[in-house]
Amino acid sequence: MQRGATDLLEDESDGGYYAIKGFLYQFDSTLMTILINPKSDINFEQVQDIAYEDYVIQVKHKETQTYSESKVRKPIIQLMNLFQKNNQKKYSLYCYFKDMPLQDKVLKLSELDRILGAEKSIYNRTFKINFLRNFIIKFTNDYSTQFQETIGLINKTFGCKNMETAVYYHSIFRSKLLEMAIQNRSERKLNIGSLHSYLKDVKYVIFHAAYADFLSKEKYELTVKKSFFTMKKLNIDNYERLFIIPVDDRCDEFVLLTIVGRIFQKFHRPDKSPPPYVVFKDICNDKLNLIKQTLIDRKIMFNDGTYFNGDKFRIEKLTAIEKNTMVKIVEYKSLEEIMSTISFQEVYHFYLDTAALLNVEKLLKSRHYQIQIDEVEQIARMIT
Repeated sequence: MQRGATDLLEDESDGGYYAIKGFLYQFDSTLMTILINPKSDINFEQVQDIAYEDYVIQVKHKETQTYSESKVRKPIIQLMNLFQKNNQKKYSLYCYFKDMPLQDKVLKLSELDRILGAEKSIYNRTFKINFLRNFIIKFTNDYSTQFQETIGLINKTFGCKNMETAVYYHSIFRSKLLEMAIQNRSERKLNIGSLHSYLKDVKYVIFHAAYADFLSKEKYELTVKKSFFTMKKLNIDNYERLFIIPVDDRCDEFVLLTIVGRIFQKFHRPDKSPPPYVVFKDICNDKLNLIKQTLIDRKIMFNDGTYFNGDKFRIEKLTAIEKNTMVKIVEYKSLEEIMSTISFQEVYHFYLDTAALLNVEKLLKSRHYQIQIDEVEQIARMIT
């Protein structure tokens, strides 16, 4: 990307949380631009944040900050430098500060000079006047309000049956933009046709906790269930599937056993679909051993890549074809080795931590679904 994640940080102490929200805010700005201008091609995250027709836009979201002229200096200078190269376009800075009402602000020359500070002498008076004739600051809505507006536009544009469908579409679109940004593509040209094509070929989707706030927790779980785990005829084609399950102190082994059982009951068929792989993240050894003991007591055959308790992990053992094996249970520390050996066609990555949003992991060749949850018990309700 032309612009690093640190450019979106509120300040050094705020960390990755605001970087992520800054990215997501920009992605929603891009989606809204596409939906409002369905006949235009929209350039996303190149030198500028968004560009279409004769317009070039920078986007800044400062969730906790109040406005000051110094805080818009850097993006305005970026736009002025772009104006030096092409003075035939219109330039805008879209920004949110908690103390600024919605408005379009046209700067006076004296205001621009104050914003530029010591750098005002770099640009001559005529250039600055010409720039101001082609520049506007738009103080926009906050993250939550813009998020809801984006969902509403998707619902209207695509004629969704309900808001849950619009949320699913939004997750596909936003995930695609994130994928494009991370892969550092030099050409990111989008239009309404691009969005339609993403719906036909869904390979990477992130479901954020923000959807639960928008829909309610129950509707969020139901949307995930309908999107991935409820079909008239469940796809049980002959390929490998991976499930990554987070574990925290609140989660007991009964819940984890329930999840394991629902995964292999839904996705494994002897001679039809291979045993799914289940990886528990941050599980203690005692809890993992108790799960394995219970599976054995219930005569549920599993493969964990070892021959006996205490044996070292053996990838050849894990990948061996065993007729009676119903599920493969693997430690998180072995995931990288497993991924380098097995070509998973579907990956279901449940997570509790927002940091996972920027960790695409090398799984983009698969159909990769990241689903944020508040508690592990939600997974059992989603996979039924």
